[in-house]
Amino acid sequence: MSVKPILFNTEMVRAILDGRKTVTDVRVERLQEIDGHSVLAEGVDNGKSNPTMKKRWENMQRMAFLELWNGIIKPAGRRK
Repeated sequence: MSVKPILFNTEMVRAILDGRKTVTDVRVERLQEIDGHSVLAEGVDNGKSNPTMKKRWENMQRMAFLELWNGIIKPAGRRK
C-alpha cells in the first residue's frame, strides 16, 4: 500500500478538518536532512536526472523540493 503525503492529499485534509478522520500519529523530520529518495516519497521528482547520477541527483532532487516548499510555505519574516 502506498501512502500519499498529507501535504498533497487534499481529500484527507478535508476529512480531518470536518471530523470524518482523526490524526493518531505524527512523524517529524528535519527538512535539511531530506535525501533524494525521501523527496521522491513526498511525490516530487525533478524529471531531469536519475539515481545513477548519485550526489548530483540528490542535489537536483533537493532543489526541486526546495522550490516546491518555498512556493507553498512563506519564509519567516515574509508573512505578507
